[in-house]
Amino acid sequence: DSLAPPGGEALWLWAQYYPYELSSGSWETRTAEARENILNAFEHYAPGTRDTIVGELVQTPQWLETNLGLHRGNVMHLEMSFDQMFSFRPWMRASQYKWPGLKGMYLTGASTHPGGGIMGASGRNAAQVLVRDLTRRGWK
Repeated sequence: DSLAPPGGEALWLWAQYYPYELSSGSWETRTAEARENILNAFEHYAPGTRDTIVGELVQTPQWLETNLGLHRGNVMHLEMSFDQMFSFRPWMRASQYKWPGLKGMYLTGASTHPGGGIMGASGRNAAQVLVRDLTRRGWK
């Protein structure tokens, strides 16, 4: 009830990926432009949406860093570049959901493959490794 006025709704539009450093301008000067691009794309499917907006919060990479402490505004914790994909995530020695050199410490979350999101895939993957390890030790 606190997110929208009576009879209203909350809408969350998310666009990935916006760079932390822009080739021209700054997030202070280009936030409105990014907002308009996102709304224009959404209005293609839901015309008139912008006319019903009564409040908003535009979260840029700079905003995410300043307000949420996400380094360089990266919601995935690590850059989605080749050196952070698959067996390289979060780094080669820790890519199998285990902390290297610390028995019984398992890793999951946005910093592990395949990254964050609502699907829970990294948690499922880590759980499979844990169950496999426990089964090998005689736990059933």
